[in-house]
Amino acid sequence: FFFLMIRRPPRSTQSRSSAASDVYKRQVLNMSPNAFNNTLADFLQSNYETELTQEDQEFIAIFGQVRINEIVQAVLMRNFTFLDRVHPSMRQGIQNCLQRYENDKQKLILKVVQTFKEFFVIKPEDQGRVIEGFQPEEVAEDILERRLANLYTIIDRDYPEGQNQFSEAFVKEVKEAICEIVEEIVEGLNNGITDLEYVFKKTVSEYIVRTLGQEVGLLFQMVGTNMIWDAIISVRNERQNQLHGQNHQAQHQMEVEHQNGTTEQQLLEQIEEQYHRDQVILEETYMQPEFSEAYISGRIFEKEGNKPQK
Repeated sequence: FFFLMIRRPPRSTQSRSSAASDVYKRQVLNMSPNAFNNTLADFLQSNYETELTQEDQEFIAIFGQVRINEIVQAVLMRNFTFLDRVHPSMRQGIQNCLQRYENDKQKLILKVVQTFKEFFVIKPEDQGRVIEGFQPEEVAEDILERRLANLYTIIDRDYPEGQNQFSEAFVKEVKEAICEIVEEIVEGLNNGITDLEYVFKKTVSEYIVRTLGQEVGLLFQMVGTNMIWDAIISVRNERQNQLHGQNHQAQHQMEVEHQNGTTEQQLLEQIEEQYHRDQVILEETYMQPEFSEAYISGRIFEKEGNKPQK
């Protein structure tokens, strides 16, 4: 991942010795342990080939305090607890961005949506990969608008000190957003996930080269696009395994309930059979007693000379 540390080459034409010196300096920088402690803001501001746009500046305002080594750790170890450290700066960054949108949260969200939406626009030469009438960018726009609103709420919330609730909530929402976008878009592509991989890598590669410049961009393109795509697939597989486990558990529960239902039905049948057997027994054993005429007429307690007074 040392490629992340390569600085943008100077824009002016250099001599061979000067260019070689810069290469040497970059190599020294790459080998320096402190290089990985650089923040994302330092990296982007140092390596951008073009001037930073407003969208770039807003991204840096929110995520700029994340360090390169933390990104590497997140990719390799799936450890995102560093987000708890940068949560206050992310929260403040969003508040600063909102001031440029008259504190209108929806305006900010829609602006970010339009930026990310461009990654899902299918170029004319690739339209053959798309089912007729399907527009991936519109699908992505709808999902992103909902998910970014959720992320805003998560970032703007208070969390107890020393706990990882923010990073857990934030990563969970991001993963769900990735999975939803991937699953919805592959349904509209002729070759599903294969076409999405091609289009995504192509779009991201072009964006990297355009923003970081030809030299740095091409180097990042070779490793970066595959790394990003592998992370997306890993998240998707994780989600599918979870769903598979849930489906298996649900199926097992249904089988148990079916078995319990059968046993209950059998029990009801046994109760009914026993009831009919009891009825037969009662009918066979019950004998109507033959009451005396005196008992029937109410004279059973009468004795000679002791008739009840009327």
